[in-house]
Amino acid sequence: MSEHLEHIAELIRWLKDSTRPAFVLFVVSGAMLLLPKSWLASLGMVTWIQSYKPWTVIIFALSLVWLATYPFAAWHHQYKTIERIRYLAQEERYLLSRFVQADSAVECFGWRDASSASSLIRDTILFETGSRDRSGNPYIAIDPWVFQYLRKHKEFIESKSKP
Repeated sequence: MSEHLEHIAELIRWLKDSTRPAFVLFVVSGAMLLLPKSWLASLGMVTWIQSYKPWTVIIFALSLVWLATYPFAAWHHQYKTIERIRYLAQEERYLLSRFVQADSAVECFGWRDASSASSLIRDTILFETGSRDRSGNPYIAIDPWVFQYLRKHKEFIESKSKP
């Protein structure tokens, strides 16, 4: 049961973080609404499209709204992430500095560091990969955008001593 919930959560995450599904829905529903009937007739889809036209209009409108608002949502997420990075705790600075110092987007965290990373995972700065080393320690990855930002702005993670 939990495996199915994980798959559903992954699907929702993919839908939320990507414009690909919206783009596909926009193109397909737009084609169904805007293509000449002669083209649709050659595909044998005229009666099917007319019977589902209200749903096609709704899908077209929702995908258009999704695509139109996505840049603003992405900008807002980046703004919130930068604000979060500006106020990192000492331990969080140390954890993020490990990625930049190693020039690696994935690090293996011991149990102590993994528990300290939970707030960064919650704030989508870090995420769990689902892989573990032989000792059971999790591999944790940094968001690619955050990784690039911290490489350019090392002043946010400058403390080099482990807390």
